[in-house]
Amino acid sequence: MTSIERSEGNSYNHIKEPAYNILTYTWGRWQQKEGPRLPVEGVTWKIPSIREDHFSVSTLKSVLQQVAREVDYVWIDIACIDQENSAVKADEVGRQVGIFQEAQKVYAWLSWHTSEFLEELVKNVNDFSLDIQMSYLEGKADETYSAINSLTETLNMLFQDPWFSSLWTLQESFLRRDATLINQDAQTVPLEWSKTCPAQLGTLASSLVMAREALLRIIRGDALPATQSNTDTLARVNALSTIIENSGLYFLWANNPNLQYRVSQYRKCSRDVDRIYAIMQIYRLRLGQALEPHREFTRKELELQFIATLNAQNPVIAQAFVHTKIPGPGESYYITPAITVPERFRTVADFQAQCKISVQSTNEASFTGHACNFEAMLNFWDLNKHRQVDDPAMALAEFGVQSIFLDASSQSDSVSLYINVPYDREFVSRDVELKAFAAVQDFGRNVLDQFKSKELRILALGREVTRKGRQPVFLSLSQMGLILLREAGTPTSTWRRVGICLWSVPWADPENEPSWVKIEGRFG
Repeated sequence: MTSIERSEGNSYNHIKEPAYNILTYTWGRWQQKEGPRLPVEGVTWKIPSIREDHFSVSTLKSVLQQVAREVDYVWIDIACIDQENSAVKADEVGRQVGIFQEAQKVYAWLSWHTSEFLEELVKNVNDFSLDIQMSYLEGKADETYSAINSLTETLNMLFQDPWFSSLWTLQESFLRRDATLINQDAQTVPLEWSKTCPAQLGTLASSLVMAREALLRIIRGDALPATQSNTDTLARVNALSTIIENSGLYFLWANNPNLQYRVSQYRKCSRDVDRIYAIMQIYRLRLGQALEPHREFTRKELELQFIATLNAQNPVIAQAFVHTKIPGPGESYYITPAITVPERFRTVADFQAQCKISVQSTNEASFTGHACNFEAMLNFWDLNKHRQVDDPAMALAEFGVQSIFLDASSQSDSVSLYINVPYDREFVSRDVELKAFAAVQDFGRNVLDQFKSKELRILALGREVTRKGRQPVFLSLSQMGLILLREAGTPTSTWRRVGICLWSVPWADPENEPSWVKIEGRFG
């Protein structure tokens, strides 16, 4: 086994851009100073030695041989990234997007699961997820809760494999959602319904999305009475929903990387700085030593660089979250893993920024853009609701969206509840529509009461676009905004982010829109 160094023109041993596969696995927590090592020629560094209670050298060699069956080259980090030169290592880590996306296939090695056990687990994840959804739709409470218990037990066993607790594999799963699952002997997992395609990460993700949709409806109280103890039943529903959400797999079909950043707090890594290095490529960013190879960075320095770069390049993604813990002074704009990402904000790639946010080295941040009065926006929504509901010409029109989310603050916990106006008008009565719009108004008026005698503005954050190539060709009416608060006694230019909102009013008369005025300020 020989490691081939990349040469000019992306060539390896005089072969330009050869086909290769990748093995995604975890090993850092089991590294030891001395012991057996994978024999690799052509490297200038010492290949890490891994404890044999995790996997043996002979097992790893066998797995690599299986992964390389269809190609001549395999990419594996310990043999392709200099493990002793931090500058070189950081540069390669900063190329992970290209490395993973260009691979012919990626294999996710669940090294602790045997062939029969993993096959059974994958099958049960699909079967129990389907049972939850179907039993829920049919109103069968006992069957639904039985399936919830079974899926919970199955996921707890599946996630015992350390691949699901590694921070690095979280990033790798985001980069290649089509990674093929393999067991400890590098065998793929067959699927009952597909003879040609083995189980992939996407297989698990699809099943969990199906299950959680039903769980969220139960949590919202849409249907299904409790069987014995309502408190115990909801606790089990919430527990399974949390397991799915914290796995990182449920979000494989969403494109807001903040979802993975939130999950990163539940993953493990060997170095503190990897809390940023191991997720930066999810955001398509190169940070720290990937940019400055000969400089050492602390985690705090990396976090600030991450925040500053993200807000400068994409303020929509940088702000598409809700704080679940009260942010520190001057850090209301500052994303941390202690967030939630509401359903409405889980797909944000098609939003074009409408403001600029600049972060200084001192951790202070300023913004420029256009803002409107929060109460004026509520009045605008309320003014147009009756046309949406009552005008026959609007029967086939796009449904409007009115969503408000509050960050955790000294006044209240974060409020993640939003108004989900149904899209299928054929099955929605006028009363249901009016109640949905009224709920938004009630919530909005409560927000005004909560921040009584204080100024509230909505800073235009981004507008949804349709693109042709890289060029936006159509601007829709879906918009996102930051809810900003200026408290009495603070400088006129200082504003605290207190929430985020999203709205679409496709039936509105533009003349009724609230007045948008230019605004500049800094975050308090």
